[in-house]
Amino acid sequence: MLRNYWETIVDLVYPTNCIICKKHLGSRKTDLICADCLNRAENNLPPFCAKCGGNLKDKEQEKGICSSCRDKNFCFKRAWSVTLYKGIMEDLIHMFKYQNKPQLAKPLSRMMIDFMETYNLALKGFDWVVGVPLHSSKLREREYNQAQLLAENIAEYFAIPVSKGNLQRCKPTPPQSSLTPEKRWNNVANAFTLKEPEQFKDKRILLVDDLLTTGATCSEIAKTLNQAQASCVFTLTLSIAR
Repeated sequence: MLRNYWETIVDLVYPTNCIICKKHLGSRKTDLICADCLNRAENNLPPFCAKCGGNLKDKEQEKGICSSCRDKNFCFKRAWSVTLYKGIMEDLIHMFKYQNKPQLAKPLSRMMIDFMETYNLALKGFDWVVGVPLHSSKLREREYNQAQLLAENIAEYFAIPVSKGNLQRCKPTPPQSSLTPEKRWNNVANAFTLKEPEQFKDKRILLVDDLLTTGATCSEIAKTLNQAQASCVFTLTLSIAR
């Protein structure tokens, strides 16, 4: 009886069916999503923009920069994104962030790891992996930071130290998704600080987040890291909205 009770509790916490298509997950039930649904994600494919990492259209390939990045001066060296923010990726990221599904960090970070290995992006050359932080009030509300979970899984796989608690969001800001692209830059201005800036001096940093839209948040964080004399800052996100 005790065993049946425990299995019932486990099934409540880790559903046995895919959260998208409801297909039985079998031994991979802790992933929450089946391989077939993950394969429905639309991959971000090369050639990549040298700034935001998005896919370049034919007319953009000669310059190597997409039209939306021509007038932007990001503080990170460049960005990479694994998928396009549409279809199933919109659903998964929304569930991951807002519907208490921290278990999605495992399959989603695995997609990011596969991307880096597929394109031979030298993660082992980085000194630190850093997740984009939440403000303390938002963290209390959500109870976990989805970007930090992704960062920790990636760092563990590539055997790179992960920073936790040094980079902080020092002021609460409205969600970027609620603002126009122009207002997003002002919204995150001076929103981040470092407790121990010397940790990042002369270090190569990989900044990890779930979604890149305008790039304002990651650029503002990169500015903070650059002020601490980081050697360089790159950005890796699960999806890019174009």
